[in-house]
Amino acid sequence: MNRRVLTFVIVLGMGVGLGALLLFNRDPGLEAEIVQDATGQSGDTVTVLMCAPAGASLTAEQGPTRAVVQINRSTELLDQRKRSPANFKPEALQPGSRVRLWTSPQMLLTEPPQLVATRISLLADPIVGQVSTCVLP
Repeated sequence: MNRRVLTFVIVLGMGVGLGALLLFNRDPGLEAEIVQDATGQSGDTVTVLMCAPAGASLTAEQGPTRAVVQINRSTELLDQRKRSPANFKPEALQPGSRVRLWTSPQMLLTEPPQLVATRISLLADPIVGQVSTCVLP
C-alpha cells in the first residue's frame, strides 16, 4: 500500500511540474498595430506593414519597431475580438487594428525589414479618431 501511495505522489508531482513548465514556457507573442493593409499580394502571400506600439520591438530581441509582415497559407489567424476565438481572413486587418504577432526567427534586412508571421491574433478593430501609438522614424 505504501508503495502505491509513493508511486501516486511521484507521478502526481511529475504531472504538476510538467504542466507548470508547459504553462509558463509559452511565447506570449508581441503587440503590434497595423499601419498599412495589404501592401502587396503574390499568390498565397499577403503583406502588411506593422509597427510596435510606443517604440517597442517587433521581435523578441531588440529589433525593428516597424516591419513588412508576410502572411501566408500556413499563418494561423485567430480573431480574439469576441468571447469565443475564431479564424479570420487577412483582409480583416485594417490600419489601426491591434494584433498580437508571432514570427519565424528569420528576418530579411531590407528597409523596412521583412518578417514572416507564424501566428496573428486580432485583438481590436481600429477606433475612429484614435491616434496611433506607433513611433515611426
